[in-house]
Amino acid sequence: MKSEIHKAIASRIDSNSAHASMLLDVVDRMFALGGSVEAARATAVSDARLSDVGRREKIAETAKGLVREALKAAIPQRQAMAQVIGRRLHMKPKPLDRDNAVGELRRQELRAFIRKTPMGQRLKVASELAADDEALDALMDAPAALSGLLPDQYGHLRDVYVKRRFGDQIVQVDALEKDCTEAGAAIDICMSTLRNASGMHEVEFKALVDKTQAEIDAR
Repeated sequence: MKSEIHKAIASRIDSNSAHASMLLDVVDRMFALGGSVEAARATAVSDARLSDVGRREKIAETAKGLVREALKAAIPQRQAMAQVIGRRLHMKPKPLDRDNAVGELRRQELRAFIRKTPMGQRLKVASELAADDEALDALMDAPAALSGLLPDQYGHLRDVYVKRRFGDQIVQVDALEKDCTEAGAAIDICMSTLRNASGMHEVEFKALVDKTQAEIDAR
């Protein structure tokens, strides 16, 4: 039977998406592993042959043994999040034709025009000019300083560029990132359950996780 938190996380993942079954499987496996710890705890508590110390050791042994399984089960979520990062990195201005002298001169003139505009009006003027694709390309083709724009002003225009050029892709990537974050919450809950049951200090447990993850990645 699924817990309320399990159901809540699963319900927030878009069931109609192409990645839904993969991430929902990650969520289910994380809560199943947490359930394994609780089952081990119940078994240890009911075993009259074990002392309190023995019970804790038995539960800790189970928890530590499940770390590798949890990290392996989390691989699809990690790969999907890496895909999100990679796709975002590719959402950047394309290089313009430097051999087109006329086009290059026009871009320089546009940037100079904005640069000569009073600072308080630059973003407004640049935004109005950026309604034209060629003008927006010109602004994105050079560092902010060449247009006299502050970093946050340039960042605003870059957001405009990315939305205009990659609108559909952004929707897809945002959706994947949102669902990966939900699956990540299930992973965090599972790892927290394993750490608490292991009886290990947080630093100790992190070292175990890092070592195990490195071994998995090396294969």
